[in-house]
Amino acid sequence: MILDALIALMASSFTLVLDLIPSWTPPTEAFSQSSASVGSMASAGNGYFPVRVLGICLALVLGLKVALLAWRGVVFVYSVLPLKAT
Repeated sequence: MILDALIALMASSFTLVLDLIPSWTPPTEAFSQSSASVGSMASAGNGYFPVRVLGICLALVLGLKVALLAWRGVVFVYSVLPLKAT
């Protein structure tokens, strides 16, 4: 009971402090404008180097890294499992 009261007191004081912080959201108009400028720069650079190919290469490398990490996980689980003695 005492522990419950202490936890409730700490939780309510934490909530009280967090309620003092004002809620704020960034303006979304600035982000849409900057994303449009990044898109226009990428389309301008597409004549020099195909940006689509760069995205595909990055996705392939990331996929390979994930596959290798999964393989290491499988090998780790296999090495930890105890072997049955026959």
